[in-house]
Amino acid sequence: MSLTTVAEVLWEVQALHGRTAAEISQRTHADARQAIERSKAAMSDLVRDVLDGDAMAVLRRHAVDLHVTPVRLVDEGEHISQRERVVLADVDYDRTAGTTSWADDDPLATLLGGTLFVWYLRDMDDRAAYPVVWSHLWHPDADQARRIQADHARVRDRIAAGEHLTAVGSFVDTCPRHGGGFDRADPPGSDPGSLTEHPVLPGAERRAWTLKRPAVEEVLRRSVRGAVGADPLRTAVLFPAIGLDAAADVGTFRRRSADVLGALEDAL
Repeated sequence: MSLTTVAEVLWEVQALHGRTAAEISQRTHADARQAIERSKAAMSDLVRDVLDGDAMAVLRRHAVDLHVTPVRLVDEGEHISQRERVVLADVDYDRTAGTTSWADDDPLATLLGGTLFVWYLRDMDDRAAYPVVWSHLWHPDADQARRIQADHARVRDRIAAGEHLTAVGSFVDTCPRHGGGFDRADPPGSDPGSLTEHPVLPGAERRAWTLKRPAVEEVLRRSVRGAVGADPLRTAVLFPAIGLDAAADVGTFRRRSADVLGALEDAL
């Protein structure tokens, strides 16, 4: 069936809830193990493979960004928590310095089109056992937009003052976007790959906009609460909502993935 709407894409993604990487790969690759182990971005690759073609074209047409991002188990497995921030596009120092609204600054303005989050559990060494636990199409609400604006203003003011950027935001922020080699004491002497243009400084660190980890967890928490009610990040509440046993743990996902991979290898 040809997908033509964002709603249809969301149905495709929701069908992945509770499924491990090994189970997802059956739909997308003849050699499941190679697909899962080919890179550290295995889950992102697999989800994008599922959404290949019509679905990805629909997301691009509606300016929806896709972010496949990990969660972890905390409190002895009783809750899940966001593992890391979500990295957006590079900071354009000249553009940011010349804008007053975050909605006019291209890397952040992409948030207006929507962000399709797909969360997966990454508390295991075997990538084949990673399960998708939730997904949500997010647009900033009024309060979140206000916080994004305040963070954007903090960054803009530091650029205008000729200050090197550091972590200053509460909802969005900036982080290094290079492999190292930036020398804050002598920026022009830094590794060229760590540098970018700046309206005031002779050399500035290449940095990217990010959604901070607590911000991404806020999106996750609100989405799950809207679907399952109070205490949304308890595994005993979330897992049954996606068709998993309330007591499912890391070992459960390992066993399921081993069974799937074993069956595929027997068939090859």
